[in-house]
Amino acid sequence: MIGAIGTGGAIIVDSVTFILCSIIMSTIKFKDVKEKKEILNVKNYFSNLKEGFAYFKTKDILFTICIFGCIINVIILPTNTLQAAYVSESLNLGAQAISVAGVCMTVGMFLGTVIYPSISKYMSRRKIFNMSWIFMGLFCFSLVGMSYISGDIAKYLFYGINSILLGLLAATLNMITTVLFMSSVDDDYIGRAGGIFNSFVSSSMPLASFGIAAIAPFFSVNQIYSIFGLLAIVVYLLCIKLKVLKNL
Repeated sequence: MIGAIGTGGAIIVDSVTFILCSIIMSTIKFKDVKEKKEILNVKNYFSNLKEGFAYFKTKDILFTICIFGCIINVIILPTNTLQAAYVSESLNLGAQAISVAGVCMTVGMFLGTVIYPSISKYMSRRKIFNMSWIFMGLFCFSLVGMSYISGDIAKYLFYGINSILLGLLAATLNMITTVLFMSSVDDDYIGRAGGIFNSFVSSSMPLASFGIAAIAPFFSVNQIYSIFGLLAIVVYLLCIKLKVLKNL
C-alpha cells in the first residue's frame, strides 16, 4: 500500500479504518444497568487499585495466567523485533517479505479467532493449550530451518505459511487466556483485575526487548530464535503439571 499510494495515502487509509471502526462500534446495543455512581478522584483510584491487588493475590489462577501471558509475549517478541534482521540476514530477502509476513499473520489471527469456538467443541482447552504451546516452540525452530531453503519463491511461500500458523497460534492462546480469565474473575473485579493483568503482560514486552538488545551483539538471529524456541518448550515441560493447566 505504501508502495502504491505513498506514506500519506497509507495514513489516510489508516484514518478511515479508525472512523469505520467507530461507526461499527456505535451500533452495538447495551442493556441499561443501574450502577452505583462513584466520584473519580485520586483517593478512590488508589483505593480501588489496592482492592484489585488484594483480590489478585487471593486468586492463584489469575497470577498463573498472567505469568503465561507474559511468557507468550516474550516468546513471540523476537519474531517482531528481529524481523528485519532475519529477513535480510537469514532469508536474504527484501522488505516485501516483511509485508507478506504481516499480512499472513493477520490472516492467521483472524482464522484462529474464528475457528477457536468450533475447535473447542471437540477438543478440551487443555489439549488446545498444550498443542499451541508446543507448536509455538517448534515455530521458532522452523524459522531457523527456513534460512537453509534455496529459492526466493520457496522462502516467501514457507515464510507466509509460518506467519499464518504463528497468527493462528497466538490468537488461540489469547482466546484460551481470555476465556479462562473471564471465567475466573468475579464480575465486580473484572475491571480492576483486567487492568492489573494487562499492565503485567504489557510490561513484559519492553523488558524482553531490553533483554534481546543485550544478547543481540553476541548471538546471530537464528541462534536467538533457537534460544526462544527452546525456552518455550522448557517452560511448557516445567509447567505441564501445574494445577491451573489441569483445570483448563
